[in-house]
Amino acid sequence: MACKKEIMEYYLESLDDPAIRARSMMGGYCIYKHDILIGGIYQDRLMFKQTDALKEFLKEYKLEAPYEGSKQQLILIEEVDNPSFLKELAKHL
Repeated sequence: MACKKEIMEYYLESLDDPAIRARSMMGGYCIYKHDILIGGIYQDRLMFKQTDALKEFLKEYKLEAPYEGSKQQLILIEEVDNPSFLKELAKHL
C-alpha cells in the first residue's frame, strides 16, 4: 500500500483546492476535504469514495479496492497526468 510522497504532493497540487489535504496513513494517504474523508492514495493510485456528484461528473469510471482485503470499492481516477482535469474534478468532491 506504499505511496511516494512526491506523488501525493503532485495530486494535491493538481487538485488545487485549499480545502483538500492528505494525511499519511499506513503507507498510503487519506484525502480529506473540509476534514471529511473523501478518498485516498493507495499504491500511487488516486481514489475517491463513490458519490452521486462524482459519478455524474466522470460519466464512466472504474471501481477498485484500495488495498487487498478491502470490502469497500472506490472510484479509481485514471486521468492523473492532466492537472486541468484534476482541478475540475476537485469541484465535484
